[in-house]
Amino acid sequence: MSGKLYIAAAGSGKTRKIINDSILTDKRVLILTYTIVNEQQIIGRIKNEEGIVPTNITISTWFSFLLKEGIRPYQGSRFTERIDGIHFVNGQNEVYIKKQSNKYFILNNKVYSNKLSECVMDLNEKCNGKIFERIAKMYDYIYVDEVQDMVGYDLDILKSLIETDIKVIMVCDPRQCTYSTHSSKKYKKYSCGKIDEFLKQECKTLDIMIDENTLNCTYRNNDLICKFANSLYPERTSTNFVYKADDESEGVKIIDKVNVDKYLEIYQAIQLRENKKTLVNNQYPYYNFGESKGLEFKRVLIYPTQAMWDWIIDNNSD
Repeated sequence: MSGKLYIAAAGSGKTRKIINDSILTDKRVLILTYTIVNEQQIIGRIKNEEGIVPTNITISTWFSFLLKEGIRPYQGSRFTERIDGIHFVNGQNEVYIKKQSNKYFILNNKVYSNKLSECVMDLNEKCNGKIFERIAKMYDYIYVDEVQDMVGYDLDILKSLIETDIKVIMVCDPRQCTYSTHSSKKYKKYSCGKIDEFLKQECKTLDIMIDENTLNCTYRNNDLICKFANSLYPERTSTNFVYKADDESEGVKIIDKVNVDKYLEIYQAIQLRENKKTLVNNQYPYYNFGESKGLEFKRVLIYPTQAMWDWIIDNNSD
């Protein structure tokens, strides 16, 4: 009945720590991450070091874990039909359906993505806790990466895992809260990366350590970028850095629209945007914000949202 949360800086080696800790033990390990890209990166990095993924290590996305280990083993507690997969939705379901109806959770035998964690908790109640009892027999350690993206019933699942005999190690960067697993009113006050507050307030009886120092130094970003990033989150412990910028061009700059194409040509920068509604130069690579999570680039060109512009304008005294 224990857990640990590392509050990590971007580029501090949090994924490296998860991998190192996992391959150094012969215990049964489950590594959970948010995106398929991150899942494949972890698999690739382990294979590069070990040749194969050791048999005691399992890597999965959060959604796949909820479906395979949370819903399917005890789906008969509620559903008569087999759950075939996940029906992905953005935000909330458009049509209101009472929770007593199976249609609240599923469409065409697929669970709504924004109801996955809630469905797990519902099934666990109906089968008298057997879901988490079963998972506890499968793993000794569970590592949860990008835990700042967990919201709503996801947090109940984390708490339920910590309440078992599994050692649950969570890693988060509250400053990288780009995607949430779903939109939820439950635990709304802990959204936007406030996972540490959830653990402090809702898990007081559990043995949980919060570590803000071990992974607080970035090996990716220079001093100028760290200064800017720290100003965005003054309430958080400032990120330390190893490298200093060689010149001002390596910091954070506002690029005039007329100079965007020239900047892309000179620096071969990767374009980052909120979503496909934002126009980019198709001659150069681009990602949505959420897709870029966990990736590393030498130079990036960010197309700010209106909220970003408002903050920049209000805080541009420097």
